[in-house]
Amino acid sequence: MSVKEAFSPTKTTCSDEKPVLDADLSLCPEKDRPRMIALINRLAKSEQGMDALTVAVKNGYRFTFMAEDKKANGSTNFFSKRVTLNPFRSDDKLIGTLCHECRHAGQNARSSVLRFEDGWDIRSNLLYNRAMEADAQACALAACKELELRGDKRPYAEFKEKYPEIESAFAKAYEKDGKITDNAMTEAFKGWYDQERIKTLYEQGYILRPLANDLKWIQKGLDGKLFDRSVSAQLTVGEITQTKTGNYFTDDPEILNGGKYMAVAEDTMEQMKNYVAARKQATGGKDDCSAILKGIPTRPTYVVPDMIQIAPPVGKQALPPAMKRKITAAKSR
Repeated sequence: MSVKEAFSPTKTTCSDEKPVLDADLSLCPEKDRPRMIALINRLAKSEQGMDALTVAVKNGYRFTFMAEDKKANGSTNFFSKRVTLNPFRSDDKLIGTLCHECRHAGQNARSSVLRFEDGWDIRSNLLYNRAMEADAQACALAACKELELRGDKRPYAEFKEKYPEIESAFAKAYEKDGKITDNAMTEAFKGWYDQERIKTLYEQGYILRPLANDLKWIQKGLDGKLFDRSVSAQLTVGEITQTKTGNYFTDDPEILNGGKYMAVAEDTMEQMKNYVAARKQATGGKDDCSAILKGIPTRPTYVVPDMIQIAPPVGKQALPPAMKRKITAAKSR
């Protein structure tokens, strides 16, 4: 089917519907393929959606559903090149999720630094990973808005209900401009950082869980993270918010280095300090990585379920000298 046909009015899904793109559904169970095809074709009626899907397909990503219900609405694995959706969510919700995950596929394809993520300092981790999420949501919202303008209103309504901070920022700019502009996209991007709960959840996954796991290696006498690589705000914006028509980010990238864009929850900072202290103790005082916390602001903690706790050091005994360990990378969003 041509791109022109993809933008024709929505039609009722049938079991023999064909995908508008040559999407790889080899991992998707046969019984679930009609639903996946319907989602792909529905998203493709938006220009933002078609762009995100096209990039994912061109980069060899395969599309499937999760085998069981999980907390995540979807995920993108950069190594197995897999876009996975949660089948227990409604199709209206999954339209935005599919665009979000495909946008992650494009981010990875454009990135020059993700392969070095294990060595990033904390500021770079916060800067780049948060921007990836903010961009994916901005693009997903723009796609949902395009569908709404075509008469398919439910995905936008679903996004608005689930992520009111992002939608509100976008809607104000859209009302002022009268159309989807770079400014509206930028405001949606910035609106992501108003989500205190979401930011806390990502701090658990992107910051504290890797630190907690790293500390386990260190306490077994193995080498810890080096934190010897940094990423600038200019590079982050230059790579992440790029589209086929140019870069939509209209603000100064340096705003991402402070305020709500960089601040972590007070509890997150406390756990990071515990990591630094425990690491120093485990190496007999020789490994002081306290510099990784320098200049990171804090905000009040938004409590979320199952918050990760890194125990402070106990006693004074240092563990055996470190040995080299092979770092195995695994990335899923």
